[in-house]
This record gives sequence, structure tokens and C-alpha cells, in this order.
Amino acid sequence: MNAPLRRVSAWTADFAGTVWNIIWPPLCPACAAPLGGKDDRGFCPRCQGTFKILGEDVCKVCGRPMEGPSLPASGVCGHCLKDRPAWDAARSLAVYEGQLAETIKAFKFRGKRDAAASLGALAAEAVSINFHEENIDLVVPVPLHAGRVRERGFNQAVDLARAAAKARGVPLFAEALARERETRPQVGLTRPQRIANVKGAFTANGRVDIKGKTVLLVDDVRTTGATLNECARTLKKAGAARVLALTLGIASSRFISGG
Repeated sequence: MNAPLRRVSAWTADFAGTVWNIIWPPLCPACAAPLGGKDDRGFCPRCQGTFKILGEDVCKVCGRPMEGPSLPASGVCGHCLKDRPAWDAARSLAVYEGQLAETIKAFKFRGKRDAAASLGALAAEAVSINFHEENIDLVVPVPLHAGRVRERGFNQAVDLARAAAKARGVPLFAEALARERETRPQVGLTRPQRIANVKGAFTANGRVDIKGKTVLLVDDVRTTGATLNECARTLKKAGAARVLALTLGIASSRFISGG
């Protein structure tokens, strides 16, 4: 296609998109309020106001907010110094609360698939904010067991990982990890129970070459980090040089106090 035709095609697409948005304006996935203008986060200002976006005062390894009068000079929390995770660095966009939490739960458990675009935009923002200096080679979602995928109809982590991969311009390998056995839902389990629940649950796909590469591991929410840690351990065992973990939300129950 020559340059004039490309310009006409682009103008036609923009015009069609404008007309579509006038007739069917995009809605906030949390409260269904019309989104008046272009908003990269895809949520209305009121719902965005409930987001507790994380700043720089987080542990360099686990990414949990470190609160208190004094923070460790190393930037690494005591938990990670004592029991370092398998990943190299983990980050989350915001605390898992408010309309972010409600939207993720509706997306995962109530089939609200129209939230995928807005949550994907948040995933793209999260990787841009937190890992812009990292040379990421590929993106891998945390897998669901095949039975759970059939029951739910999709894996929410794949949608988020796809958006993160597109934002960084790197390939998505949705089949790089597999959940070989169906585990109990992690909700309601203690930390030791969560660790035991996912231990040995994942395998790496030998047909996906990750040796010596930096992998971005993506999921929706992190509570204790047991699932991400087991996935990272599996990726490292398969030869990954570095594993970076990314989630949209992080549970606030284990925030770290400085001092």
C-alpha cells in the first residue's frame, strides 16, 4: 500500500472509531459510567481515585511497600534477606483494594470479559513504570490447569500478559509453563498451605527456548507470592537467566514496616 492510501486508510479508521465512540461510548468497567475522553487507564476518574498506586518505597526484591519511620538502606526487606524468592524482582501496580479489586474479581469469577481491555492497559502501564530499564526477552503468564480454563473459559493472566508483551514489543509465550496438577484455590489458605499447595505443580515447556533469557512472569494478583515463586523456580530450573514478576494488584495483609 502506497503512502497516500495508508493515510486515507488511517483517517478512515480514526473516523470510524470516533463515530463508534459517539454512538456506543466506552464505559468504565468498574461502574459503567461513560468515559468522556481518551483515558489510557480505561477507568473513570472516580474509580481511579480508589486506586492506591504504589510508589518507589517498595522492597527491591519482592516489591511490597515498606512503611514506617525508617527504611533499610539496602532497599531489601528482612523477609527477602532471610528467605530470598526465586524471582529476581517483583512489582505490582497498586494495592489490591477498591474498584481495582472489584473489577479483577468480576473479570475472573463473573465472566466480565469487557474489562479485559482496561485491565490490559493497566498491565501495560505497570510494566512500563516498573521494568522500563530491563531488557525483557519474552512474557509468560501464570498458567491455569486445563480443567480450570474449561470451567472459566479463559485464563485472565494470558490477557494481561498479552498487553504487557505488546507494550514492550516482545513475544508472548502462553504455553511456556503448564500447571500439571489441579491445585486447590489459594484463597483462604495460610502461607505454608499456599506454598505446599503449588509445590511441584508447574512444568516448563521444553519447546520454548528460555535459556539465558530474561522472562517477565505475569499474573493478576499477588498475596503471599507462593504461586509466582513456584513458577519462577520452574523457569529458573529450565534455564531462565532472570525472572521478573508482575501483577496488577498486591494484597496489603503483609506490608512491611521499616525500622
